Amino acid sequence: MALISFTMSDDSSFWEVRWKENRRGWDLHGPHPSLAALMRLSTLRAPAKGWVPGCGSGHDAAALASEGFEVEASDISPTAIQVAQNLYGKVPRVKFAVADLFEKKQAGFDFIFDRAMWCALPPGRQQEYLKACWENLRPDGLFCSIAFAKLSKEIEAGPPFEISKKEIEQQLRGKWKIVQIEAAKPPELTPFILEEMLVIARKQ
Repeated sequence: MALISFTMSDDSSFWEVRWKENRRGWDLHGPHPSLAALMRLSTLRAPAKGWVPGCGSGHDAAALASEGFEVEASDISPTAIQVAQNLYGKVPRVKFAVADLFEKKQAGFDFIFDRAMWCALPPGRQQEYLKACWENLRPDGLFCSIAFAKLSKEIEAGPPFEISKKEIEQQLRGKWKIVQIEAAKPPELTPFILEEMLVIARKQ
């Protein structure tokens, strides 16, 4: 399996090509059906400040902002951000920006919402991603994720890459306190995802 380095300097073109060619099978054309359940489990309340890395079309970021959260959303693909701006640029309390998540340094977010970014990275970079998330959260901030726990064999070479419950627990060990890990039914629009997990972890 070839590892992919996701940085603005050398591999942003990987995702940019996919966006330009409209190869985005992960796009649900609306917020994730489990987003509301995940936020209820988190007990977060508006106007908590959140970051959505790898925001894509911005559906989830806009949904969070519509609930009163203050949201910053970023993606490495300029085309993705343009799509998000076109769809949700007028939604109050959400800001979209092209950004490399590994370079963001803003240790003040109350929460991070992750859907597909953790799983989009190859296993060798997932801990680096969690470290970047940890660094951008305030003390006791929450990492809230909808993780792909099981994927169909057709895409086993990735991306995305599945993360089992055991692997989730292993990766979060140390700097995080696990608040919740709960199985969730994947959306019908993504048949390649066989099982998802709602994950909430608190920065220690």
